[in-house]
Amino acid sequence: MKRGKIFGVIVGERHYQDAQQKNGRFEEKVHTVGEELLLMKVYLDKAIAKYANNFGDAPALHGIRKVAALAVRCMENHGALPREELEISNDAPDVSEEPGEEKKEDTESGKDPEEKASVEILAAPQKEKEEEEDEVPL
Repeated sequence: MKRGKIFGVIVGERHYQDAQQKNGRFEEKVHTVGEELLLMKVYLDKAIAKYANNFGDAPALHGIRKVAALAVRCMENHGALPREELEISNDAPDVSEEPGEEKKEDTESGKDPEEKASVEILAAPQKEKEEEEDEVPL
């Protein structure tokens, strides 16, 4: 799977997480970095348990998507440190394209046509049955 599509999946999960908070399912607040780390660990532990109990890759990958989106949310709220520097920077490189590929822009919207399509398709919130049983507040 290409990186742009993966980021589209993570964006879709972030939209889902935001919608859950806005709909009153979870408290709408900015979590501390420590709280975000604990939530990521809870969801990672669930993914590991599902994999270890032979539920296969798919349930584990659902958990990894959730953890990735929680990590993004943490950086949205508290900043992201680039690897090359030890200070917060908004000048991080655009990583939406694959290494070695030139970004193709849609002349109308200024977006990469493949990225635009994948985000539109993949950003729709999806309700998962296994989430209903053992949700942890986002």
